[in-house]
Amino acid sequence: MNAEVYVGIVWVLLAVALFFLARRSCFDVPEGFYGLLYRHGESLHRISPGRHYFWARGHSVRLVDMRKTTLNIGAQDLVSADHVPVKLSSVLTYQIIQAETAIHQVQDYQLHLCAAAQAELRGLIALTAIDDLLDHRWNISFRLLSLVQPHADRIGIELHAVEVCEIVLPETSAATTRCGLFPVLPD
Repeated sequence: MNAEVYVGIVWVLLAVALFFLARRSCFDVPEGFYGLLYRHGESLHRISPGRHYFWARGHSVRLVDMRKTTLNIGAQDLVSADHVPVKLSSVLTYQIIQAETAIHQVQDYQLHLCAAAQAELRGLIALTAIDDLLDHRWNISFRLLSLVQPHADRIGIELHAVEVCEIVLPETSAATTRCGLFPVLPD
């Protein structure tokens, strides 16, 4: 073979190599996250932190934060068992355990957790007298955790804590309490 043929073969191999390098996809998954790998919208599998290369087109990655996260449940107006209106807010601490389940089972897992916590809190306060609520807030938080945990389990999330954070009594009342602190007297 002559030199022109060898040069032609080298150019063809170089063109093929460049073609495949141009087609590859690279995804970086940071520490504390998992990536859900999709190809043309179809879920393939979960990828761990690090740099990942794929040699075909059409891949995409959705990052899922696997670290502990705090979700603030806004204040809601409730009525206790003895018909006293009260405004409560709470805080959830959760961690995604099964990324695929959390992402694929519900449209928005944070909204799902928030709605479940609000519904369970509403039912729990409706059965609790105002004195028990103020005196045993830790018990209310513990009971609320046990009520919301099954909702979280179904979507691959582990609840670490649920805390009733703020209790605001009606204006005629003498006190407001915040996050386990002593009562704050109104001005």
